[in-house]
Amino acid sequence: MQLKWHLLVGFISSIIITLAFDLPPTLGLVIFLSSWMVDIDHYPWYVLYIGKWSPIEALRKYPEAVKRWRAITKKEREKYQSGVYIFHSLFFWIILAVLGGYVNKIFFGILVGVGIHMILDFIDLLEREEPIYNKICLLYVLKRNKNKKPLKELWN
Repeated sequence: MQLKWHLLVGFISSIIITLAFDLPPTLGLVIFLSSWMVDIDHYPWYVLYIGKWSPIEALRKYPEAVKRWRAITKKEREKYQSGVYIFHSLFFWIILAVLGGYVNKIFFGILVGVGIHMILDFIDLLEREEPIYNKICLLYVLKRNKNKKPLKELWN
């Protein structure tokens, strides 16, 4: 999903949630920021799998790579590795829930923001007829990626 949609929906959702549950504005800000900043995990993936360090280049090349990805058939996509995004995983959500329950409520705010983000990602995956597990289970993605073509081919 494009960043502009994460920003727009995250902003509106965080305002609604903050007002509906009478939350402090700072927690509303945490929800908003986490609703789109969760995508920061795309950068370490870019560094590890594409092998380049420039965040500017990653941002510039991402739209081109997405166009190439969407241009290939569903059957062809199955031959490629999936991105490994730790903050999009169920494991990360569990950590946030535990930290929110035992350490600080801010972690619940982060979890809510990540939830908003993931709903949008799930909608995007369903529209593109791509599997949802790519955004939930890190271990499955890592296992599935073995013997698949690297996505680096689409980035260059």
